Amino acid sequence: MSNEDNLERKIHPLPFPFLYREILWANRTVIAASAAAVVGVISGYPFDSVKTRLQTQPYDSILACVKQTYKEEGIRGFFRGTDTA
Repeated sequence: MSNEDNLERKIHPLPFPFLYREILWANRTVIAASAAAVVGVISGYPFDSVKTRLQTQPYDSILACVKQTYKEEGIRGFFRGTDTA
């Protein structure tokens, strides 16, 4: 091998970069739908948590429920019941 061949041959961090691009392109709808579902659940879960608290405990208002939850449990209180909280 000459020096020119070594310069032309580049090392890529992924073993088969074209394969990853093809897999991503072929599954772009699945990837986009999965990402949208995750964002939807993360953004909607706090509202569901507040709704459940309002149904099970007496609060003066929605704002009172949000304030008390944040005061007592912090941001994690809105995600109570998930695996991450």
